[in-house]
Amino acid sequence: MILQIFSIEKTIFKGEANELSFTGEDGSFAVLDDHAPLIARLGKGEIVYTNSGEQHKVEISGGMLEVRKNEVAVCLD
Repeated sequence: MILQIFSIEKTIFKGEANELSFTGEDGSFAVLDDHAPLIARLGKGEIVYTNSGEQHKVEISGGMLEVRKNEVAVCLD
């Protein structure tokens, strides 16, 4: 799926990713291929994703996430 992580200042990541996990306001959750549409509020924690077989982590303080048609957009606070 396509993952976009951005803040007001810059784009942090844009590309293919899988095995996505997020820290939501109510706990951690994962997003897989063909996930149902979703809008969620993110809490303090991290985003973990795999790209080209390599795991990456992004520390976050909060934000919003939208999942739609195998595209995940994350706007960080």
